[in-house]
Amino acid sequence: YNVFLNEADEWSRRLLTELGEWALELHRPISESTVGLARSLTESSASVGFRTLSEMARALEQALQRVQLQVPGSPEDAQVFVDAAEDMRRLLHQFAAGFLKTPDQTLLDALKAIGKTDFPVAPLKLLHA
Repeated sequence: YNVFLNEADEWSRRLLTELGEWALELHRPISESTVGLARSLTESSASVGFRTLSEMARALEQALQRVQLQVPGSPEDAQVFVDAAEDMRRLLHQFAAGFLKTPDQTLLDALKAIGKTDFPVAPLKLLHA
């Protein structure tokens, strides 16, 4: 339990930092480490039975993977991601204090919507030899 809390707290802190930095530089793609942090939170929270955090982290992971292919990113998506990371930290801190809270449903719905968005694919330019 304490190992989970320590690791999840560190991962959520780093996730929030990376998302905040990306939000300032939307011309860059979302890094693989950011997606990996969301994945770590998904898996570790599921393993200890913290389903609400696992669901939020999974929705974030899927949305990040979808947006990762889009450059530049949108300020709206960036704000949803940062808000979701902050909500996940809130959930963790409440959990550590002995309270099992639910994620912000509006944020969860926004993440799921982003994760299902079909973004246009830029045509590949063929190189002529």
